[in-house]
Amino acid sequence: MPAPAPGRAKPGERPGLAAAALAALFGLVMLFWFATLGALGLWKVIETPAVLAAVNPWYAVAFIAENQRLSFLALGSVVLAITGGEALYADMGHFDRRAIKWAWFAAVFPLLYLNYLGQGALILSNSQAIDNPFFPRQVAGGVGFLYAAAACFSVYYIKANA
Repeated sequence: MPAPAPGRAKPGERPGLAAAALAALFGLVMLFWFATLGALGLWKVIETPAVLAAVNPWYAVAFIAENQRLSFLALGSVVLAITGGEALYADMGHFDRRAIKWAWFAAVFPLLYLNYLGQGALILSNSQAIDNPFFPRQVAGGVGFLYAAAACFSVYYIKANA
C-alpha cells in the first residue's frame, strides 16, 4: 500500500488537530465571503429595486424567443454561475453530501443570488459598469481587506499542510 501524501492521515486514522482547525477556519472564511457578497448585492438592490423584475420568468422566455442562438450560450453561463459547479466538485472530496446541501440552500445560493441581483442593479444604474460588474469602485477599501484575508488564509493553509 502506498504511503499517504504528506500532511494527510493514514488510512484508518482521524485527521489531526491542524486539519480540524483548518476546516473550522475554512468554514468561517467562506461564510464571511458569501455574507459579504450578499451584503454588497443587497446594498445595490435597495438602491435600484427595479432589478427585482428580473425574477419574473417571462423575461427569460422572451429573451429565448428573440435570441435563440445567443440564449443557448447565455443559459450555459447561467447554469455555471448559479450552480458553482467547479466549486461543488472540489468540495465533494472534503465534505459529505448533507453538509454541502445545507450550506448550499441555507447560505451560498441565497447570498449568491443577492449578489447577482446586485450586479444587475449596478449595471442598471450605471451602464459603464458592464465591463466589470463586481462592485469595482464602490468598495475599494473593502475589496483590499478581502484580498488580505484571502492571502492570510492561503498562508495558514500552506503552513498547516507543510
